[in-house]
Amino acid sequence: MPEPVLVREVELPRTRSSGAAVVLVAAVAMFTAVGASAFVVRVRMQEAARQTAWNTVPAPESMPVSLVRAPVDVGPLGPADQARVDAFQHAMSSGDVPRALALYNEFPADCAAVRALASARDEIATNYLSAELEQLSDEMDRHDCPTVDMHLARLSALLPEKNLPKTMEGCR
Repeated sequence: MPEPVLVREVELPRTRSSGAAVVLVAAVAMFTAVGASAFVVRVRMQEAARQTAWNTVPAPESMPVSLVRAPVDVGPLGPADQARVDAFQHAMSSGDVPRALALYNEFPADCAAVRALASARDEIATNYLSAELEQLSDEMDRHDCPTVDMHLARLSALLPEKNLPKTMEGCR
């Protein structure tokens, strides 16, 4: 006779996992999600700050002190010419380059002060034009055509000898 086969009536309890693996996978997933979203937020904030800075950069009305020259001795002048020279030199010494350039343009061509102040005016005009052209380049990169045209019109009025265009054709 065959031997009887014993069948278990109750299964032995199996060891259950502690869930550490599940917790570990969940933690890695959350860490990755938080890190990725923090990176995205940081990039967007930097882009927004950069965009805001581009839109709010004011036109420089005064130049850095390193571009300011000492007053120039122009010799004896009449009272009207002396007042013009004093106003020009005050604008230069205070760093108000646009005003200094505008005042220089108001001098009569036959004024003795024009020759004496020409080198000082040329130096500040060159530095001012360089700084303004950099700002114009930034405005062109932003496709801010009205500001570019306004900027060019102001530059061409202050620096008539440079024959600058009044508007930028490529900006349209």
